[in-house]
Amino acid sequence: MPNPDYQLPDIDLLSVPPHREDETTAEIFRKRDIINRTLREFDIAGEVVDHTIGPRVTRFEIMLAPGVRVKKVAQITDNLAMNLGATGVRVLAPMRGRKTVGVEAPQPVAKAVFMRDLMESEAWKDGKKQIPIILGETWKSTGCSVGC
Repeated sequence: MPNPDYQLPDIDLLSVPPHREDETTAEIFRKRDIINRTLREFDIAGEVVDHTIGPRVTRFEIMLAPGVRVKKVAQITDNLAMNLGATGVRVLAPMRGRKTVGVEAPQPVAKAVFMRDLMESEAWKDGKKQIPIILGETWKSTGCSVGC
């Protein structure tokens, strides 16, 4: 039985994290154009339709034309990595719950995830779980990730 008199420690006990910069819009569009150009080079009918910025990677979503095999995108992973100038490019085919193929490209600089940022998020503040827990930060365009 939970103790109704218990108060969580004040969030001021946690340090204020340093300011973090996401990839610029220009950098995102540059990568999108590189991916689209690489698809065309290999005669793959499809284009980037969305992107999501995470703490370590940016995920681009590719909508393929009807009849295009997902395997064709997976086969050009090394070419995508070379054209993007990145190592560790990953193809997620197909993306769960969507009709797109994901291409994850690493951020130029990985960002640390800070506990205070997560505890100050709306998802944490509005969470109604009996046992709230923070496991990390998920993609910015996805749903709740911090104990809600």
